Amino acid sequence: MAFSNHCSYRKSLSSLLIKKLFILFVLLSSANEVCLAQNTKVTVYSDDFKGNEASFGVGQYDYMTLVKAGVSVIRSARVPEGMQITLYLDDQFKGKQLIITEDANQAFIMAKGFGNLHNNVSMAVSIAPVTKGPKVTIYKDNFSGESKSLAPGNYDYTDLGKVANDNISSISIPKGLKVTLFEHGGFAGRKLELKADASANDLVKNKFNDVTSSLRVEVVEEPTKEIVVEKPGVTKPVEKPVEEKLPEVVEPQIAVIIYQGNFSGNSNVLKPGKYNATDLGIGNEELSSIDIHSSLRVTLYEHGNFKGRTLQLTTRTSTERLTELGFNNITSSLLVEEIPTVSLYQGNFADFAFRLRPGKYDVVYLEQIGLLDNELSSIKIPPGMSVLLFDGPDFTGKALYLTQDANTDTLIAKKFNNLASSIQVNEEQVLEKPELKVTVYQDNFTGTSKQLRAGNYEHSDMGMANNTLSAISIPRGLRVTLYEYGAFEGKSLTLVKSAGVDLLNQFQFNDVVSSMKVEEINPADLVVTIYSDKFSGRGQQLAPGKYYARDLTIGDKQLSSVKVPKGMTATLYADWNCEGLSVILDRDEDFTGSKMFDNYYRSIVVEDITQPVVQGVPVVVTKPIEPEPVPTKTEEPVKEEIKESETTETIIVVDVPPCEFTDDEYADALQAMKAKAFSEEKMQMAKLVTKNKCLTLSQIRAIAQDFSFEEQALEFVEYAYDLAKDKGTYYKLEDVFKFMSTQAKFKKFLEGK
Repeated sequence: MAFSNHCSYRKSLSSLLIKKLFILFVLLSSANEVCLAQNTKVTVYSDDFKGNEASFGVGQYDYMTLVKAGVSVIRSARVPEGMQITLYLDDQFKGKQLIITEDANQAFIMAKGFGNLHNNVSMAVSIAPVTKGPKVTIYKDNFSGESKSLAPGNYDYTDLGKVANDNISSISIPKGLKVTLFEHGGFAGRKLELKADASANDLVKNKFNDVTSSLRVEVVEEPTKEIVVEKPGVTKPVEKPVEEKLPEVVEPQIAVIIYQGNFSGNSNVLKPGKYNATDLGIGNEELSSIDIHSSLRVTLYEHGNFKGRTLQLTTRTSTERLTELGFNNITSSLLVEEIPTVSLYQGNFADFAFRLRPGKYDVVYLEQIGLLDNELSSIKIPPGMSVLLFDGPDFTGKALYLTQDANTDTLIAKKFNNLASSIQVNEEQVLEKPELKVTVYQDNFTGTSKQLRAGNYEHSDMGMANNTLSAISIPRGLRVTLYEYGAFEGKSLTLVKSAGVDLLNQFQFNDVVSSMKVEEINPADLVVTIYSDKFSGRGQQLAPGKYYARDLTIGDKQLSSVKVPKGMTATLYADWNCEGLSVILDRDEDFTGSKMFDNYYRSIVVEDITQPVVQGVPVVVTKPIEPEPVPTKTEEPVKEEIKESETTETIIVVDVPPCEFTDDEYADALQAMKAKAFSEEKMQMAKLVTKNKCLTLSQIRAIAQDFSFEEQALEFVEYAYDLAKDKGTYYKLEDVFKFMSTQAKFKKFLEGK
């Protein structure tokens, strides 16, 4: 018995010794790991793994310490395994915190609200605590390549580590966890729920390979199993486990909800589309509040068929607010549509996409969302949208206008890669092109009339008797040729502008039209096109009108060439407001290579100066014919008899008005006027060079603007009235005068005509 007790004592002592040795081994191993961690350092950078850098071991570092080390701004960090950085937004380890346990790039740190110049950050370096429990693992490839393990929690695009945004191709999910993948950042867009491993093929089938921008990892509670006691002698059949199918993608509810009351009463869910009065589902003129998904906008119409007053909404709107806006209980139709966005990238369509709606975004806002100054390297632009990039803040400096996707190579070619500091996103207004029609009148824009689209028409198709047309209204974009006889024969008159009785009488075409042709004009012949290079580069089409510097989307002082179709003029001005040194162009002009005028002009006035064209009109001129000598007898002088029919002959003269003021004559006239130093001499020269000439409004305007004083400009404009080809639109010359008093005198002059 004593011997047995002794053996037991020895066994107990031996067991106790083994336990102590094991504990000592564990403590020594842990101490060794701590020493290794304490000797390991993290490295922080002032830029994206570049710029100023400094390494720190375990400890606390206030703002002044970081300043002395040259990294007062921390924008990226290298963190060895087992280490941890805690960044504080303020000095002395105060303010918002950011814990980093692995390498963190600039996009991650900036997205978390750190890395800004105005922050006085402080930092603590420590050993990372050991986390327990299962984790999911995301992979860039099919269970291979870059990966990251994630414990239960929410992870946005910046939290995905080296896998990065839109790069998840497979995911390993241990039992007891559930993962929800989201198409967009901020846990928005399409989603896919997973409770088991998903390979690249699984994600491809569900249209979720390389599209994930955020995800959520959750713990799934296992259901309690009932313990079943089997009766002896009873065999229970073995059930085969049912394979769990990969769930289908769950589409989010992207819609609006309209209510009959203030978010109460009858309601209806409307997805993007058009809804007339009968489609609203809550009754006509009953809409009193509305919930709107963040990616949608709604246009309310006062009347059915999308007519009447409109109100556009993008946020949840109550009854009270609709009442303030004058739109409570009056909606009879509405339009629901997705708000378009452009996508901007810091790489070549790589890394995270910064999505912007229509609006203006300065450098401060762009940095707040993580797109740093001068870091834009590619951009995706959906149809119907445009983007204006500026290389300066506050939408200043050199500009680049884009209407389609631009990769890094494109921006390099445009000399705009990594240059943008401010951005303007526009939604181009796409209007349905209306069908153009002319209107013919039996009287002077009154009486019997009929609208005619492009085509050929005999008098029987015009809705009025033959030879009774006295006026025609012509919208811009159509050309009309009137013919004296049917079958498009006889003399003709071609018009691109409306004509009344006076103009038709002037060309002897009132009440003589028997057939006509209506044609569409090539759209390129209706606009002046300006370019930022030699008829290439950024371009903009300009219809007749006035364009200040702010209206030119190619950029301020970026004009290098101009295409001017026949019948139009472009007056280019050196100042932003269509003033200052100017030049009038009626043909294509290239300024590239000119040190003086390339990228010089800042504003433009475009005009249509097309004049009626008459063809086949004989101009009858009579002149006396010398009679042939009549033989006479010397003794009886014979009286000279000339038959009236033999004294005249008809001559067909070429149809060129003798008063035509040719381009060369016009240019010489301007030069001769500019050579005169005194106003009186300039006026004498202006009247001399235009005497008996037929002038266009553009020519009259240019000559009048050469005078220094408005009284003299008015004198010339009044003098030139009788010389003008188009007196019907003479009122347009009002823009020659800046002062209201002069404009009043000009109007009074026209009233007397």
